[in-house]
Amino acid sequence: MKYKLGDEVYLKGVITSINSCAEIKYPYEVKTADEFVTAAEEYLEPINKSELGHAEEAPRYLRNILARLRELPEHDRKVWMDEIMHEFANDYGSVKYTLGHEQGKFDGAVEAEKSNKVVLTKEEADYLNTFGLSNKHEVRKALYFISRSGWGYSLQNGYGDRNEGLLAKITHDEDDENSTRTKLIKAVLFGYDVEQEKRYEVKLKNTGDYLVKTYNDNYHFYNNIYTQNRKHTRKELEDAGFGWVFDCEGVEVREVE
Repeated sequence: MKYKLGDEVYLKGVITSINSCAEIKYPYEVKTADEFVTAAEEYLEPINKSELGHAEEAPRYLRNILARLRELPEHDRKVWMDEIMHEFANDYGSVKYTLGHEQGKFDGAVEAEKSNKVVLTKEEADYLNTFGLSNKHEVRKALYFISRSGWGYSLQNGYGDRNEGLLAKITHDEDDENSTRTKLIKAVLFGYDVEQEKRYEVKLKNTGDYLVKTYNDNYHFYNNIYTQNRKHTRKELEDAGFGWVFDCEGVEVREVE
C-alpha cells in the first residue's frame, strides 16, 4: 500500500489505522482535529515537509530575516526590499485593502454611534439612572414608560415613582426630533452625555463678600478669606432663594469654570 501508519496527509490528519483487505473501499482511518474518518488512497495527498521550508517556524525565522536585512548596507537593503515588494505586491495590496476596508467600517460605526448620542440635563440623566439600562428588561421598561407618557399616563421612573417635572416637559413639547421624549428615547438606545451646568460666583459690589454654601447647606455672604464652596449653579441659587442675584445691580454674578 502507498501509505503506512503515521503518514501525514492533506486531509489535515494522521493515518492511525490501515485495513489491507482488498474488499475494503476506504482502507485508511485518519484522525483529524475533530473526528476519525476513513478515506480511499486516491483522495489522500502526502505532505512533503521539505517543501514547506520553515513556514511552521515563521515567527523565529522572520526575526532572523529582519535582523539580517538590518545588517545589510543601505543600498543592498533597498534592493532586497524592492524585490520583496515586487514579488508580493499583489498579496500585500490585497491585505492592506481588506484591513483598510474593515477599519473604515469600524470607524464609520463609531462615528455613527457618536452622532446619535444626545446631551441630557442633570434632571433627565437622573431619571434614566433609575433604570438599570445594562439589561434588556430595564431598557424595554424605560422605553415603555417614556413612549406612552403624556397621553393620559404618568411618567414613572425605574422605582415606580412619578416624575411630574419631566412629564410636564414631554406634554408641552411637540413630538419632533428635538422633543424631550425623542431625546430620552435616543439616550436609552444610543447613550448620552450629561450637560455641564454653568456655575457662578456671586459677590456684593459694596463689600466684596462672596456668597458661600456652608457645611449645613445654608448660604451666606462671607469675606474673601472663604474661597471654598462659592461656585453655584443657577438652580442651586434659585432653590436656596437667591435667584434674585441675577437681577440685582448691587451684586456681581460671574460665570466660572
